[in-house]
Amino acid sequence: MMSLSVYSLAACADCEQSNIKTKHAFTGLQVTIYCKLENGHFKTRGVGKLDEEGKFKVSVHHKIVKDGKLNEECYA
Repeated sequence: MMSLSVYSLAACADCEQSNIKTKHAFTGLQVTIYCKLENGHFKTRGVGKLDEEGKFKVSVHHKIVKDGKLNEECYA
C-alpha cells in the first residue's frame, strides 16, 4: 500500500507566558486528518503523535490525491 505523509509543526501560543515547557504541552497529543466524503460525512484518514517539539507526521493513503491535488476536503 502506497501512502503520502503530512508533516507539520504545532505551536503553543501561551506556553511561555504560562511558564509551561513545550515538551510538557505536547505530551500525549496527536493530530488526526479528517476528510469530507461526498455524502458530507467525515472519515479519519490518518493519525500521528506530536513529538516534544510539536512536530508530527501523519501518513494518509495515496488515493485521496489525484493529479497532485487532494480529491477530498481534508482537515487536521
